[in-house]
Amino acid sequence: MMKKNTIKKLENIQEYSEEGIKELGREEGIEFNVYNTIKPKKVYTPEYVALFQDMASKFSRDIILSGGEYRVLFYLISLVGYQNFIGIDIKSIGENLGMHEKTISKVITKLVKYNIVIKMENLNDKRRNDYFVNMDMFWKGSPMDRSKVKKKLEGKYGKNVLELPFQK
Repeated sequence: MMKKNTIKKLENIQEYSEEGIKELGREEGIEFNVYNTIKPKKVYTPEYVALFQDMASKFSRDIILSGGEYRVLFYLISLVGYQNFIGIDIKSIGENLGMHEKTISKVITKLVKYNIVIKMENLNDKRRNDYFVNMDMFWKGSPMDRSKVKKKLEGKYGKNVLELPFQK
């Protein structure tokens, strides 16, 4: 938040510059309509995913994954787009992590088995799959969108689509 004296100084500069431009225009025979706005600088915030702490706690105690499996999971989380969509294929994951495709495939299968990752057929290319991180653990997007997506998934795949092993 800007200080009051800073805002006053900026307003004076704003008025002075507007009048100066208008005066220059009059001298040159040109009419200007000049408007300046004062906006606070936007602060850059990096992309983020919300982590639900109670789920992370249960997940860390109750689901045993190897180091490589956690590595793949955190890589997938780093790629999460809005509404938890992940648009990458197994070959690309393997190349980016320096792991074999067969290993990545086994890890994805295990993550899908535990409902940590949800695998769906790509609508445009039947040879590919799309992935989503379970929204009961992580979420990227608005809370309202989360509710809508959750209802849509449960309607299409059943109530168990998001159930994690320790929730049973």
